[in-house]
Amino acid sequence: MNVTEIVLARLNLQESTPSINIAIAEVEQAIKTYCSISDIPSELNFIWADMAINLVVLRGSNGPVAGNVLESIDMGDVSYSFDNEASGLTYLQEIVGNYKAHLNRYRKGLFGNVVQSV
Repeated sequence: MNVTEIVLARLNLQESTPSINIAIAEVEQAIKTYCSISDIPSELNFIWADMAINLVVLRGSNGPVAGNVLESIDMGDVSYSFDNEASGLTYLQEIVGNYKAHLNRYRKGLFGNVVQSV
C-alpha cells in the first residue's frame, strides 16, 4: 500500500482531499529533511501515513484556538496573543519530534552513514 491509500483507509475515506495531499507532501519533506535521505523507504510508509494523519487532525481541529500558536500571555488583566503563521510549522515539528524513535533508524549523518541514537 502506498501512503495515500493507508491514510484514506485509516480515515475511512474513498478519495483524497487537497488538505490530505498537502499533509502527505509536507510530512514527506519533513522525513527526508530530518533523515537526510532523498527517498523514503517503504518500511516507513505506515509511520509516514500516521504522521500525515496527525497533521491533518491537528490542523482540522475545531477548538476555540484551532490553528493558532500561543505567542504571548500577559498575567495582569489576562491577555493572549496568537501567531497564526507559525502553527503549521510548529505542528510539523511536534509531529517529527513524536516520531524520532522511528525515524532515527533511517537518519543519515554528515558522511552518509546511518546515525545510531539511543
